[in-house]
Amino acid sequence: MLQAQLATLPWSRLVLLMERLSDQAITTLVRSGHGGNGWSRDVLAHQIQTRLHERSGQAVSNFTATLPSQDSDLAQQLTKYPYVLDFVAMTDRSRERELEAQLVKHVQKFLLEFGQGFVFVGEQVRLVIRVEEFYADLLLCRATSLPADMSLWN
Repeated sequence: MLQAQLATLPWSRLVLLMERLSDQAITTLVRSGHGGNGWSRDVLAHQIQTRLHERSGQAVSNFTATLPSQDSDLAQQLTKYPYVLDFVAMTDRSRERELEAQLVKHVQKFLLEFGQGFVFVGEQVRLVIRVEEFYADLLLCRATSLPADMSLWN
C-alpha cells in the first residue's frame, strides 16, 4: 500500500522526501495522508520543514468521548500540535484583533497550516442561531462541507 501511494508522487517530490526525511518519517507522512500528493514541491518542503508528520493528530481533544468513532478518528487526524504560525508578525501575542488581521494578511499560509481542503469563508461573519446573533472572527470550512447556498453566511 505504501509503495502504491509513493508511486503516485512526481519524481521531484520523492527526491525531496528522501533527501529530508528518514524512511520512518516518510512512512508516517504518507500513511497519515500528508504525503504531498496534490501539493507543489514548495508546499511539501514547507510541510517537511515545519515537521507536519510529527504534529498531525497530536492536539489534545475530547473527540473520542463526544463523537462516533469513525468521526472522532477523522477529526483527530485533522488536528495538529502545535500549529506553526511563525509567519505572524505581532508585537503582543494576546491581542486578538491583531492576530486576526495578521492571519487574514497571510491567509494562504494559514490555510496550508490547517491542511488540504480548507477554504476561507470570511472574517467577522454574522451568524444567527435561533434568535441570537454571533460573529465568527474567522470562518474556515472544509471544502466538502460548504453549503450550496452561500447566502446563508450573510
